[in-house]
Amino acid sequence: NSLVSLCGQHRQVDAWDAKTGKALSILVPPHGEQCSAILVSSNRSVAALNGQDLETLDLKTGKTMATWDVDDRRNMAISPDGKRIAAEGSGRKTPKGTIGLWDSATGEIVSTVIVSDNDTTIFATAFSPDNTILATASQFSAGGPRHQVVRLHDLASSRVIDEFIVDNSAVPACLLF
Repeated sequence: NSLVSLCGQHRQVDAWDAKTGKALSILVPPHGEQCSAILVSSNRSVAALNGQDLETLDLKTGKTMATWDVDDRRNMAISPDGKRIAAEGSGRKTPKGTIGLWDSATGEIVSTVIVSDNDTTIFATAFSPDNTILATASQFSAGGPRHQVVRLHDLASSRVIDEFIVDNSAVPACLLF
């Protein structure tokens, strides 16, 4: 059930079955803008970023589920069940240093995860396979040198359940479970 998807300047989202190479769908988001990012959930719902808007699309029907403006489009993740999208806060809709959790079907924000009270830059987010934990990779300063940290957030309680200080100066670029 592997899926390969592509989006870009051609203003559409293409998807293929990775095992057979068979084209599954070509979706043209209604706004017709260049697609700059794509997220695909395990259940094959898809979120495509087009210009200023994030659009959730159903790969089975090709229909747009929701379209909305998210705070920051650099650090996003879609839950394996396709129900939630995590996006870094920039201060417009969710505060800086937080992750907004959005309902992918409605585009409504359903909760906010506080990553840190410090001067935090969030570089990556990822959902656990069972949709219960959100991992964040960030860099922060607590009045001293900058540190890299990976935190695991329980989504039911919005609490940090574990954290790992990364013992190097590399900026975290991606995060997977």
